[in-house]
Amino acid sequence: LVRQRPSSMATSSRTSAAQGLQRQFGPFSRLVSAAERHRSKKETLAGSLLDLRNTSTGSVPAMAEQGSSQVSPSDAVIAMRTWPRRYRAALAPITDDQVSEKAFQIGPQGVSALDLAINSLGTWVLLEKALHDIRVTECPTLHPAVTESAARSWESHPTETLESVLDQVDDVANSLADAIAAMPSADWSRTATVAGGGTTTALAIAREAVQVGADNLREIQRILATLN
Repeated sequence: LVRQRPSSMATSSRTSAAQGLQRQFGPFSRLVSAAERHRSKKETLAGSLLDLRNTSTGSVPAMAEQGSSQVSPSDAVIAMRTWPRRYRAALAPITDDQVSEKAFQIGPQGVSALDLAINSLGTWVLLEKALHDIRVTECPTLHPAVTESAARSWESHPTETLESVLDQVDDVANSLADAIAAMPSADWSRTATVAGGGTTTALAIAREAVQVGADNLREIQRILATLN
């Protein structure tokens, strides 16, 4: 992920952001998520958010008790806006400079904490583009990676730094929060076809963005804990 510095990522077009990732990392169809291979399929958003509430300052909204099927658009906006602070607190805590160094170390699951932050970044860009498409096009066809986590993987640029990744988490998470907030309430039921089979909705895409953020942050915390 090579950081570009317009005035804000939120002012960049969704299409340009997605195209930038495609140019750098290749077609989305070749992506495989290493993190997902080591995550239990039974883990739910409710559990992820409960963990975050117990290990972070502040609190996550009622999503924690509701579970993924009950996350509302307003809940999703709040959650997306919390990720920059929570990711930075996990990866670059002010009180522990050594944690920042450990972000690059490979953990027991075969990925680093930084890899997982980059996984969130790439997925959020992809999901924001999907949300845009479903809003402006009648029943668009979306890439399988929109709904299939096993079809995603994002590799860092050799010159990537922890600070640049955290800056991008700030930009991209808030950009997606803006996109969710701007979606008309009547459009959340809009549907899209997923290439290879199946359908999804605008609301399901927003919920997936929150789940990706929660799951990857929990894995980041686990990896860093094993390296202590």
